Amino acid sequence: MPRSSFRAAAALGLAASLAFAFTPALDASSAPKVVTAADLGLDYAPKVVRVDAPTREARNEVAALGLDLTEHASHDYVEVVLHTAADEAKLVDAGFVWEVEIADLVLDESQRIMADRAWAAEVGVSDLPSGRTEYRHLEDYHADIDHLVAEYPTLAKRISIGKSVEGLDLAGIEIGRDVDGPEDGRPVFLMFGVHHAREWPSAEMPMEFAFDLLQGYTDPTHDQHERIVDLLDRGRAIIVPVSNPDGFQVSRRFAEDVSTSSLGNAWKRKNCRYVTGVEQPSGTCIAVYSLGQTGVGVDLNRNYGGLWGGPGASSDPTSGTYRGDAPFSEPETQAIRTLISTRQVTTLITNHTRGHLLLRPVGVKPSTVGPDGLPRGFAPDECFTREDGVDYGLQALGERMTAQNGYSNQFGWELYDTTGTTEDYSYNATGGYGYTFELMPSGGSFHPGYSQVVKEYTGADIKAKNLKAVEGTTIGQQEAERTTSPYGDDCEGDHVQHTTLGGGLRESYFIAFENAVDRRTHSLVTGIAPAGAEITVSRTGDFPLWSGETMTDTVETTMVTTEDGVFEYDVNPSTRPFVASRKIPGSKGFVMTPGEKEAWTVTCSVSGETRGTVEVVVDRGHTIDVGDLCA
Repeated sequence: MPRSSFRAAAALGLAASLAFAFTPALDASSAPKVVTAADLGLDYAPKVVRVDAPTREARNEVAALGLDLTEHASHDYVEVVLHTAADEAKLVDAGFVWEVEIADLVLDESQRIMADRAWAAEVGVSDLPSGRTEYRHLEDYHADIDHLVAEYPTLAKRISIGKSVEGLDLAGIEIGRDVDGPEDGRPVFLMFGVHHAREWPSAEMPMEFAFDLLQGYTDPTHDQHERIVDLLDRGRAIIVPVSNPDGFQVSRRFAEDVSTSSLGNAWKRKNCRYVTGVEQPSGTCIAVYSLGQTGVGVDLNRNYGGLWGGPGASSDPTSGTYRGDAPFSEPETQAIRTLISTRQVTTLITNHTRGHLLLRPVGVKPSTVGPDGLPRGFAPDECFTREDGVDYGLQALGERMTAQNGYSNQFGWELYDTTGTTEDYSYNATGGYGYTFELMPSGGSFHPGYSQVVKEYTGADIKAKNLKAVEGTTIGQQEAERTTSPYGDDCEGDHVQHTTLGGGLRESYFIAFENAVDRRTHSLVTGIAPAGAEITVSRTGDFPLWSGETMTDTVETTMVTTEDGVFEYDVNPSTRPFVASRKIPGSKGFVMTPGEKEAWTVTCSVSGETRGTVEVVVDRGHTIDVGDLCA
């Protein structure tokens, strides 16, 4: 029997016999206890180490070893999870040295469980919008979404964007004025959590933001009431707190069982893909993980079509950064691709942990030669100065957000090269701004005490460091600014002025949502149409993969007019970023590549009949009027 067939048969056969036999201890009233790896009979204590890597080349070399990276690094180290002695031997053989950050992840996790229970008993209700005091399970997210929809029926609705490998729902919540009405041309702020299963705080934060938005819209005494009313009247927020439900469920459940060696599986990173092309019954992942096969799965944050298959993504299925056997091979990334391609997502945030970082496109160093034979260059919108002389580019927005949480605002490649990531795909496909938040303080546990989640969201931590607002000053004048230079020189244009600092992740999310509805940073199509007309904008183009091959990608969105007269459709620029001119390193400094223009196809349909179609080119920050398109 071929190996793949044997593995498939093993997975399917074991699912029924083991998945339901293994039941993690989920009883919150059970007495917690301190447990070490030795107590569980493990020959090797899983640990987190900080590998000395003082150059970008060294960091990429560590990443290429196929070890389990935490996605936390700096200019002189990379953080790695060592699960076995064989993992440690890989570092030794490659000549690396390291410092141990967490010597026993089993001990660390069991101590966290005890501390969280004691803290929850002490405070009763937290300062989060939900008042929650402990990490959610998958069913808690679904219950909270349902609760919010029931509590705010005209503002919130549950959406299902697709299914996981094992058939679990990728549930989300859509929030906006008259949310059950047809799409009405408003822009979308999109937020994800838990692409990586073990990164629990990355789901807690966006879920709390959903509570904040809905409570704030309806409560005139809420500190952000007027702001939230404006945001939800002008745009919609879509939040998918758990993008990897299979993996998260494994990580979350195994972490509660401190009585067996299964506790080690609390640090699962990837999804639950076991055999490519084989339909997996529910429970397969728990079954194979109970056998200790911890390398199972695809790294969803390397599976997107943005230069898929390039640096920082492994072709080895056992690697922590395994990219899958094709771009969008996984149902989870397929679902997210469809969501992004059918909404006008003008700003996107994907949340990860850990490291107090805000990462902006692109994922590979600008001097890296891409599949087109040119250096990848800087994101075309790294700097974007409007006619008013103010910079609204990616770097400037990053500075505004990191002034609230003290994070470092930097390029993704400054950790190490990555390809196939969420925001690189979204930005390349749509032109909507995209960022990765690496939440929580650098170092320490994957699942820090829940009190830290509260501080991170509310900004209590950064307020405690005496970060104070200075009204009327620019971000560049604040000591809180932590950013890298965009091109080795400054962006032209003034910074956006602000009056708040240290508002935590909460304020960072508000700023991102404000960018999503700000027509100065996306585009607008206007025209005349009768009530009930469908206005569709679409664009199809080819994406380069790292191999030099291409994949076809289509963005198509539709709005329905509600009244006779002028319609307004908030859209992203018609030309994708890297089709436009971009700044690349040359022999005598930076040079601009020749740019092209792409068009949106704008169509009007009435009662299923096409009434008119026009091709329009519209740039960022500009408006184009298509006239009486439906005539």
